[in-house]
Amino acid sequence: MDQLRLNIAGRLGAATIRGSLPPIISLLVLLIGVVALFVTPREENPSIDVPAANVFVRMEGASPEEVQNLVVRPLERVMREITGVDHTFGMALDSLAVVTVTFKVGQDKERSLVKLYDRIMHNLDRIPPGASQPLVKPLDVDDVPVSVITLASDAMDGLMLKRLAERVRDQLAPLPGVSVADIIGGRDHEVRITLDPARLAAWHIPLDQVHRVLAAANSGGQVGTLVGDNREDRVWLDGYLKDAEQIGRLIIGTADGQPIYLRDVATIRDGAAEVTALHRIGFGAGAHRKATGGEPELPAVSIALAKKKGTNAVVVTRAIADKLEQLKGDLIPDDVTVTITRDSGRRADAAVNLLIEHLAIAIVSVVVIMLLFLGWRE
Repeated sequence: MDQLRLNIAGRLGAATIRGSLPPIISLLVLLIGVVALFVTPREENPSIDVPAANVFVRMEGASPEEVQNLVVRPLERVMREITGVDHTFGMALDSLAVVTVTFKVGQDKERSLVKLYDRIMHNLDRIPPGASQPLVKPLDVDDVPVSVITLASDAMDGLMLKRLAERVRDQLAPLPGVSVADIIGGRDHEVRITLDPARLAAWHIPLDQVHRVLAAANSGGQVGTLVGDNREDRVWLDGYLKDAEQIGRLIIGTADGQPIYLRDVATIRDGAAEVTALHRIGFGAGAHRKATGGEPELPAVSIALAKKKGTNAVVVTRAIADKLEQLKGDLIPDDVTVTITRDSGRRADAAVNLLIEHLAIAIVSVVVIMLLFLGWRE
């Protein structure tokens, strides 16, 4: 029987079977896959381009209905005129309008934001009198926190916890891969001046005079230079107000040749700002916690950390957790409970590991079926 004459495909297949090229290619593909498995960043959210932005406009004294009709609706009409816009969403509050615009998936972020800003500036005449200039704040998927650390303690108030959180944030923000670091909760420090109208009227001191004195006293910076002896020295004014005692000594007027101090007509309090929102954390019966004093909930402050685009969420969150362990007992007191309330890196790592496990099961199942029904050679 004559030997079969093979075509190009047959000759290529025969050469492949007899040669060592298939094992080499298989091994190369396997190595590339293993390297890609360790090199590819693991993220919980897909890294896609969906340009979006919030537009804020303030209109002091306006009701939500007025903000809706005078600001939100005109802004939405302007934004819908932009090419590539997917949808808009407006929200009217007391004295504030917030309009969110989202572009279609795949649109270039920089070009979309430039078109949005250019269109708003081109239609400023549609903004009613008394409204502020629109403030455009872009939104980014990478700004979503990948790690949230909550500091809680029954021995500290909101002001002390926030100051501690600011120091901890200063240690975590420089870590590789960390981009945005925000503090949620706590209370700010402020000096509150409560004027007594009866005392102001008794001393014939107008309210705007008190405002002028405070504005003039709370100032600083370079005021000039001194030249002499072949040198030039800059003169700085360190006039910023620092505490309640210093503010109380401000002279706001005179009466019968005697100075009238601010403390004579006002009550000055130095401390935490008024409570506008509460941020607390609760623990379950089986939760491990320190210094809770048996309280079901504790005052808390959270630090939200986002990662830079293209970085591995698993690596970033692990670095944050390792740094926190170093700070415990040193910067962070023992009576403060540290809880990682959000860890996107751990969830992303678990999801990827589960996918790899299922993929391995599928490959092994296919190999076993081929061995049973087709044989080793096939």
